[in-house]
Amino acid sequence: MVGQTGHSPNPQPPAPRSPRWMRVTLVLSLALNLLVVGAILGAALSGGGKWRGGGHSERFAGPLTRAFSEEDQRVLKRRMTMAYISERDGWGAHRAAIKNLAKALRQTPYDAEATRVEMEGMRALLGQRFDTAQNVLADHIAKMSDADRAILADSLEEELRRRRR
Repeated sequence: MVGQTGHSPNPQPPAPRSPRWMRVTLVLSLALNLLVVGAILGAALSGGGKWRGGGHSERFAGPLTRAFSEEDQRVLKRRMTMAYISERDGWGAHRAAIKNLAKALRQTPYDAEATRVEMEGMRALLGQRFDTAQNVLADHIAKMSDADRAILADSLEEELRRRRR
């Protein structure tokens, strides 16, 4: 019950705050997750730019995807786009996770564990996207001849050498 002074007779002590480094780490982790998801979305759904062409997708494609021939890259991009489109409900889950994270960030007192849980959910969704891409790549490689896989291996090693320079 509130007294005449307008204060509660049993004031609650303020909830302990998370250390600043933890809050900064959580925000940076969220930003990195959103950056990666944005890059995957942009590359898979925009239809623009080749992986080898130095566009936005070049930054995350990595040596393996760059090691494929341009024809294989076109085929893989088409297959990944179709796989991502077929998993569209995952994007709804990702949007919901972002909304829940925003809610957790506004919560007073701040609950670091709730934020961590939402970020782990986002990581799981991102992991599903990565798994989809990995499965498309693995299926494509499995269908290659021994000679084509050897050429891919040579190209992959060349990509690594080029990156060291």
